[in-house]
Amino acid sequence: MEMNSRELRNALVLSILANLLAAYLIYIVTDWLNRFLTLNIPPIYIAGAVLTVSAIISIVVIIRTYQDIFERISYIRFLRNDSASQSFELLIEIAKRLVLRLEQQEDKEPDPSSVKQYVLPPLRQIVQLRRQPMQIVLIDCERIVERAEEYQTPLSVAKQIIYYLEFMLAYKRMALPRIIRQTKLYMSAFNKGGYTDYVVIYGHSTNVVSSIIAGYKDKEVGPFPVVIVEDLQYHEQSLGEHKIVSRKLKRAGIPFFTIKFDQIRLLFDPSVTQITDLSENRLPLLRKRRLHGFIGCERIDTDGNTLIPSTVRGVPSESAQFVQEMEAFSQAQGGEGETPARIIVVAESYKVRDFNRGEDSETHVPLRSNLLRTLPYILGLTKHLPALSPVLLFYTDASKIYVHVNELGIFPNILGKIDLKYCESVFSSETSLLGLFAKPIFLKYQIFDEIQAVLFDFNGVIVDDEELHYHAFAKVLNDLEVEFTPDKYDELCRGRSDADGFNKIKKKFGISEEIPSLVEKKHNAYLDAVTSSPVHSFPGVRRLLEELLRRGYKLALVTASNRQEVESVLYYLSLRDYFSVIITDDDVDESKPSPQGFLLASHKLGIPPARCLVIEDSPSNTDAILSQTKMRAVGVGNNRNVKFPEPTYHCESLEELLIA
Repeated sequence: MEMNSRELRNALVLSILANLLAAYLIYIVTDWLNRFLTLNIPPIYIAGAVLTVSAIISIVVIIRTYQDIFERISYIRFLRNDSASQSFELLIEIAKRLVLRLEQQEDKEPDPSSVKQYVLPPLRQIVQLRRQPMQIVLIDCERIVERAEEYQTPLSVAKQIIYYLEFMLAYKRMALPRIIRQTKLYMSAFNKGGYTDYVVIYGHSTNVVSSIIAGYKDKEVGPFPVVIVEDLQYHEQSLGEHKIVSRKLKRAGIPFFTIKFDQIRLLFDPSVTQITDLSENRLPLLRKRRLHGFIGCERIDTDGNTLIPSTVRGVPSESAQFVQEMEAFSQAQGGEGETPARIIVVAESYKVRDFNRGEDSETHVPLRSNLLRTLPYILGLTKHLPALSPVLLFYTDASKIYVHVNELGIFPNILGKIDLKYCESVFSSETSLLGLFAKPIFLKYQIFDEIQAVLFDFNGVIVDDEELHYHAFAKVLNDLEVEFTPDKYDELCRGRSDADGFNKIKKKFGISEEIPSLVEKKHNAYLDAVTSSPVHSFPGVRRLLEELLRRGYKLALVTASNRQEVESVLYYLSLRDYFSVIITDDDVDESKPSPQGFLLASHKLGIPPARCLVIEDSPSNTDAILSQTKMRAVGVGNNRNVKFPEPTYHCESLEELLIA
């Protein structure tokens, strides 16, 4: 492997420095001998001879040991770097050099046992120094070797490791624009319901800063106050992270306020109406406000529990205190329908791996040693890498986190938990990369913001059977010589129970037959129609139900239909198991448009009405829900020209609630 100009320059500089020092010592000794033996050789000749010999030795040393020197330089650069992407690049360089050296020694492609013996140990040595999140990559490389020993593969194990590292680097680069997209989707819920949303940043994360810049400039999101908290990391010295964030926001033309750490509590105090930042700018604090603390992290498990930097040399960092302040405010002030303080974790999905709180709760500050401390190692005078300052990781329980955002979607806290199993499944096979391109399903977040349960209407939302209901009504009425049209059905029956529909029909057409008899006839006619004509669910129903359940939402069905009709169709369509609660007209005293059925479902689910979202196809029903409960509503038109009351979100089909 040939060195590039930068590598050669680094090796030359180090060799020249070492040889200048040696040449100076040799010159002193030679000059003393010249004087002691009275040889009378001019000092200039002695100096020239010494430098010539030194230069020859330098060239020989570089030719014979440049790989060793550059390998050690790569290790030091890896330990110094605080950028995850650049660390990946350096790790790939190191792995390639280790593999190349092994190939040269064995004069063939290395087998798994050789890779395990000669490649993994040095990789493990440097990665263990960096720990999280780079340790995840080491685990994957070790699994690749283990699987290569078990299965025959067309690629050598060494190439698999290199390809995996290169892919992870590419994947990180591909993930950023998708993370930005998802964070913007989260921000689309900003400034709704009379709240002003404040973004609070502590520490530097490329994912966080890039996403906030994109969200601020997005016309659909709109501007929001950005507050940067000054980091006096570990109470000793600033890492300058708030300065890095400030520079990036300034270059993007985004206004921001920088406050001292001890001013965080003022943001949380409802009685404080403004604060002064470090530049003497005044930041107005509206009384009805929400705070969004965006943070990066080191590692996450599948339940959403998160590790962030906490203490170094036994001294707590403000990172942990920042999260604790947010937690305390959210718990103390948060109530039904509002969450004033929110912790939003933004990180690539590859960090989602189960971890051991004892073994995996440490990382390290990037190497800060100067050249004099690293030179002995680079020159091979010592085999020990410079020590890094250890950092303990602060364990944040998933129940304290409002939402996780990564390139695979937005994963909200529902019922005190966050389900990230999908993210883990994407990376479940480290040697099979096809899974990384699977198309995940996202939810339109502004609709599901703060929601824990979704209550579905049945007819016209889940199942496309309104025509069957119409024909059942029409059959009963035609036998009574009443002409019944689709327009009359929409006017008198849609969205109502059969009894309410016949009650209106009786008044309009002057029918004398009793309502229970009419309902029974209609019920039998509907069941006959179901058995003779196949019933279909609307497009997107099953995908939406599966995604909501996977995310942890509780689901209920609330309908004005007869229970036997509903249960028959649900079993026919294999949809029954999606709903933990089913409320029919048999369960309530007041049928739709009364919201009694929806409130009963909320009670049975154990979810407050303010955390429930209703999906309906009837404007009169959504109007009653919005005016008489604290629930939110989505109106589904399903290609019908209907107008829903504000603030109902209107969509043409359930597929619009999903983003693939």
